[in-house]
Amino acid sequence: MHTIIKWLTVTGTCFAASSAAAQAIGTAPAQSTPATIHVIHEPPTDPSQQAAYELVQRDTTFARARDVFTLFKLPKPITIRTRGCSGRGGAWYYEGTVTICYGYFQTILDNARSPERPSWVSEEAAIAGPVADVVLHEGAHALFEFLKTPLLGREEDAADMFATFVLLNVFRADAKALISGIAYSYLNDARARNFTDLPTLENRVPPSRAYGGAHSTPLQRLYSVICHASGFDEAAFRELKVSSDLPAWRAGGCEDEYNQIAHAFRTLLVPHIDADRAKAMFPDANLTSAPAP
Repeated sequence: MHTIIKWLTVTGTCFAASSAAAQAIGTAPAQSTPATIHVIHEPPTDPSQQAAYELVQRDTTFARARDVFTLFKLPKPITIRTRGCSGRGGAWYYEGTVTICYGYFQTILDNARSPERPSWVSEEAAIAGPVADVVLHEGAHALFEFLKTPLLGREEDAADMFATFVLLNVFRADAKALISGIAYSYLNDARARNFTDLPTLENRVPPSRAYGGAHSTPLQRLYSVICHASGFDEAAFRELKVSSDLPAWRAGGCEDEYNQIAHAFRTLLVPHIDADRAKAMFPDANLTSAPAP
């Protein structure tokens, strides 16, 4: 079988803001080079990964998440590659290329179709949420590198926040379902299926090497995405916040946490977005101004 390759090329005029002003906040000035996203879906050699291969080709959420990066004026192209990997595989970014293994997508499919999936997350959301999240998270690393975005904190945490922010503002109509799917995926990463399983984890200490990783632990990522979603729209995500038993002392500051992320996005990344294209592609989004609702 031949590799299926899709090209997405976006052209636009150079951003007119002062390069000195951009450099003052530590970011690279926007480039006149057209933003280009290469998408490559390599056919799997393992027949068990065929369902995952077919998923990424037809999934509209994957496509919409990918299209978010065509809004940015970038000095170099981003390649998003899906492929078979040894074992279950994972996802990573390296030198302009996002790689996502079919084993990673297969895990998403398995979790979504599990008979133990709780009623508060649909099968569709359990697939679409993590699919969009992984594309946005890994693609964020490319933006940070190409735009020389300053980060005070771990890059993996910043990529998580980027993905959540974009989901909330670009995928507004589906945000509640997508965030529930992401929360469910983090529960599975923590070896739980539902919030009611969390008390059984209290005496389970992760291996010490888990604390040395670049990512936050699954439960930290779970509570952060719920907090930031709640800070964006408390009413829409109240049930998820209550079900997760998010600590009250954290919940009280979630709006401030979300607004901090929104301010960073507006300051560091919006100057590199083609605002007209963003409005045309995502007319219901608040991506460039991104006010709290």
